[in-house]
Amino acid sequence: MMGIILRWAANTAAILIAAHLLKGLQVSGIKGAIVAAAILGLFNALVRPVLLLLTLPLNILTLGLFTLIINGSLLYLVSKVTHGLFVQGFWSAVWGALIISLISSFLSWFIDKQEFIPRFPRWSAGPPYFLPLILPGSLSGKIPIPHSHFASTLFDMARARRC
Repeated sequence: MMGIILRWAANTAAILIAAHLLKGLQVSGIKGAIVAAAILGLFNALVRPVLLLLTLPLNILTLGLFTLIINGSLLYLVSKVTHGLFVQGFWSAVWGALIISLISSFLSWFIDKQEFIPRFPRWSAGPPYFLPLILPGSLSGKIPIPHSHFASTLFDMARARRC
């Protein structure tokens, strides 16, 4: 829960900074930025995936640059829904969305990600005995690696990915 509040605060700070940097983006105050960040978060969680799926061919054709247009459209829509955020034009919304996403991404690097990652049990004596059986060919005997060496190598690889 704390991670969500911190991300909301990061998005609020990003909206305030973008409003300070761009002339076409204005915020009525801290309360307007908080409300705009909450609604922008809801739109990004609910509407944005549907828009990305519907515009997937165009997004592939433009090598992902159409995502900036979608983000700008969502910011423009948020400005029409809320009374605390004012966007003067569509291109101001696109530039504002770019600045907000960059600042929000930068601030999100400092938020602890462990709250959102499910924790898996750490094996003190190595991985479970059935782990070598998941590779193709291991049941038919085509892999001549002993189970103990294979399991310890796989365990070391999994540990390296977590760190």
